[in-house]
Amino acid sequence: MKKKSVSVISIALCLMICMLLPVQHTSAGSDAEKTDPSKAGQIRAIWHQPKEKTSEEVEQAVQKIADAGFNAVFLNTVFNGYTIFPTDYEGATHNPDYEGFDVLQAYLDACHSRGMVVHAWCDSLFAGLESYHDGGPLIKQYPEWLLEDNAGNNYESTMYGKMYVLNPVRPECREWVIGLYKYVCERYALDGLQLDYVRYPEKTDSVDFGYDEYTLNAFKEAYGIDAVKAEPGSEEALAFVRFKQDAVTEFVRSCYTTLKSVRPDLIISVSVSPYFAYAESNYMQSARLWMKKGYADWLVPMAYYENSVADHVISSVTAAGRDSDKVVVGISAQSGFSPESLDHHAQIAEAAGCGFAVFEYEFYFIYEYDKVLGNRLANTRFFNEETQSSDPEVTGDNETEETAGKVQTEDAVATQEAEAAEGTDNSPDGEEAGSPDGKTNTKLYIVEAIVAVLLVLAYVAAFVLMMIKKKRAGE
Repeated sequence: MKKKSVSVISIALCLMICMLLPVQHTSAGSDAEKTDPSKAGQIRAIWHQPKEKTSEEVEQAVQKIADAGFNAVFLNTVFNGYTIFPTDYEGATHNPDYEGFDVLQAYLDACHSRGMVVHAWCDSLFAGLESYHDGGPLIKQYPEWLLEDNAGNNYESTMYGKMYVLNPVRPECREWVIGLYKYVCERYALDGLQLDYVRYPEKTDSVDFGYDEYTLNAFKEAYGIDAVKAEPGSEEALAFVRFKQDAVTEFVRSCYTTLKSVRPDLIISVSVSPYFAYAESNYMQSARLWMKKGYADWLVPMAYYENSVADHVISSVTAAGRDSDKVVVGISAQSGFSPESLDHHAQIAEAAGCGFAVFEYEFYFIYEYDKVLGNRLANTRFFNEETQSSDPEVTGDNETEETAGKVQTEDAVATQEAEAAEGTDNSPDGEEAGSPDGKTNTKLYIVEAIVAVLLVLAYVAAFVLMMIKKKRAGE
């Protein structure tokens, strides 16, 4: 009973906090919700590792995604050391599974024609799985770039088999990966790029990575310490952790500044563990620092656990500078939840003003999660669906036009909503921005007030029940 009460309290608190946040009400002249996928808080995304090999198959997949109410696709663009697009970038290899087909361009065409956006989901430091094409091309071309653990293994043992991870301490390794991302962003009208696997393999009591000769020498040169001789928990061991954290952070920082220099409009997000403190110490992933320093535009926490989504939403919004419009909450269709539970997780994210992304396409439709969440999103309309222009021209010298890759939202409705979000009022005759008739939508405010009161009552009731239970147990 206590556990259930605490869960109710946690969710109630989350929603109560959200009710106190300023809410923007807009009237679109339609019962359908309108969303702007250029804003994190309005993202309704799905992760997808494509298997389509023809334009017809891509069209069918995108139509299925659009019919389910999603307005964005996080498309696995670089994974297992391969790209999903033809490339002449030195060292890069187009995945042979696609038989020469440009999957990325096909998805951009299909999504943009429907007012949807595409973010390149990239497995940054993940070099490959042994079970997939014998580990992929990178481990054969650049074996010296692989991380090694304290037992001398250059792979992480996972439930999927041996996983090979790139070493972020090596400048040439970082530069190669970032150069590949720059290459694709200069040539394709991507709306965003998402950095996944920006971390070390998990550090445990018995396994720790970063014991290759290059890393040990670089650490000793920087700190004058032999990491091999450092006692667990000592200042020397903590210095080694900071050294590796700094290497991952440098990768994220350099990636952000490089990509923004060629595509200022590009949205750059980081897919991270929602257990921020643990991830800093055990994955060398300093997501809170990245957001504080402005090394990413959006935070994408992978909140894949049944009873902790509300807590992860709160901690993630806090990590993003208390700005829910910088958070896209990752929720899982691969964890065995019921369709109702997945929809509930999405609603928690929405209540906090965050966007959400479902992992992932195949599981979502195979297990019919769309029957609940999809039905609820069915009336969603994409904010830019009537104004989406053709893909911006990419010039021959790899320079993009000023508007390259931007979601086109420069119609009158977009201007009104942007002004309302900024707190300005440029509506004629002092009419409320976002309200065509100039009147505040008082019904919505009344409903919110009622819901807020009910939530307070639910919190009080749960607290009283818990105290009664505690008192009876004491007797």
